[in-house]
Amino acid sequence: MRHMTHDHITHNMSRKIKAPAILLTFLYVATLVASAQTQTPYIPPDPDPAKIDTAHFTVGYEDGHVRVLHLSLPPGEVTPMFEQMEHVVAVVRPSRLILTAENGVIRELATATGQAIHGGREKLSIRNIGNVTFDAVITEFKDGAPASAKKFPVVPEPRVPVITNGAQPATSVRPTPPSIPPLNPPPVPAETKQTPATAPTTPTVHDTISGPGIHSIEPTKAPAPAKAIAALEKPEVLAAAIPGAKAVRINNSMVTFYEQGNGATVVFVHGALEDLRVWAPQLDSFSPQYHAVTYSMRYHYPNPPAGEKNEDYTYAQNADDLASFLRDLNAGAVHLIGQGYGANVALLVAMQHPELVKSLVLMEPALDALLPETRAEAAKYSRSEILGIVKRAFGKQKMPEHGLQVYYDWYSGSGAWDALTLEQQQHLRDNGSALAAMSRMPESDKFTCADGAKIKVPVLALTGERSSPNMHVINEQIAACIPGAEKAVVPGASHAMEEENATFFEKRVLEFLQRH
Repeated sequence: MRHMTHDHITHNMSRKIKAPAILLTFLYVATLVASAQTQTPYIPPDPDPAKIDTAHFTVGYEDGHVRVLHLSLPPGEVTPMFEQMEHVVAVVRPSRLILTAENGVIRELATATGQAIHGGREKLSIRNIGNVTFDAVITEFKDGAPASAKKFPVVPEPRVPVITNGAQPATSVRPTPPSIPPLNPPPVPAETKQTPATAPTTPTVHDTISGPGIHSIEPTKAPAPAKAIAALEKPEVLAAAIPGAKAVRINNSMVTFYEQGNGATVVFVHGALEDLRVWAPQLDSFSPQYHAVTYSMRYHYPNPPAGEKNEDYTYAQNADDLASFLRDLNAGAVHLIGQGYGANVALLVAMQHPELVKSLVLMEPALDALLPETRAEAAKYSRSEILGIVKRAFGKQKMPEHGLQVYYDWYSGSGAWDALTLEQQQHLRDNGSALAAMSRMPESDKFTCADGAKIKVPVLALTGERSSPNMHVINEQIAACIPGAEKAVVPGASHAMEEENATFFEKRVLEFLQRH
């Protein structure tokens, strides 16, 4: 059996990197050990990084027993999902990485020069979130890895697949139709404008809404001045951000809402990283028959942002806000339609305040307790890890953009953030403050089948055809646990079903409301 020499390892790679001698020695020894093992049938990686991502991966050497790859990943770039054989990664130039496993588990990894990491056969994608190019030499063992090698601790293999809180990469953020007036930044009184040290310096980004002169609120790079925040606490200032909107103080926080049409009241509850604008198309579709209302939860655009220490963004607090808002509407029992995080909030209101709810439409709430035990634990663990990354990004690391990217890719699919336009990313940045507040109080909904048996209002549970298996299980369980609940699958859609198949979604929901 031919052993790999030092020259073999560095062949065709010397022009690309100058690896420290210790790394090359390590690779040589690792190869000798691997070559001494009993050979097992070789199954090529699928997809092979050397074939699908030649921009980042280069083959330096290959024989019947090993393959040596050079990975060079510039800052901000991400690899596609690829498969690796048993392997050892030797770090040449370190950086900070995000590793996304095929099962949806995401880990953050800080590397160091000379670090050697062993990994089993796995599928993953890698994003460089550092400020320098990440360089590494990867030795893949076709015969299997040395039995004494230390397992790679970054992306563990769970007992069951971990399903992300979402499904497929989103291709767009829901645009607001012309019927909602232009959304302009709320005016700040003259006495609050003398704040050059903290004023945003980047140009305004136009939102994805029809009409001229439409803008999103600029994300600030420093905490907003106290006087400016105080100005936003005034209902008349908030309402001016969206002509025709109104603002009220609910539970010591400001809530902005928009209403359209007459008839029985339908209230739309948005999800995480969204705000009242997301339901604009549905206002046009529902308002000919109903009094359609959409509102922004606390800390969502255009409401005042959360403080750096706010710990009041929870399911319970948002449900209490919604219940108080419904009482202020003075519309009696209403039809509630909630998506994602908003569906959890709407469900909690229906449980605690049934007198306020006429019917309930649930669009993929994260009800992990309805999953089989092992899946529930995996989902809870995944959510906790993601929110931990988000909390650090918005906190000590001062990297809010990174926090937004990680969270959005988690529930929309790897690479989803990069698929968005700058305008669409800005829409999500507008709600970054709410995400930061949520990360400070991570929680999993404890709704059980026994709780479902107590719900007496009519319920329609919806999931997207392309949504994750976990979401399909939860949808089935909602229908099974809540007496008389209906269920439906929105064809060709994932989490953003009201956008991806608006025709089916609106027809099914309107038909449900008309019967209740």
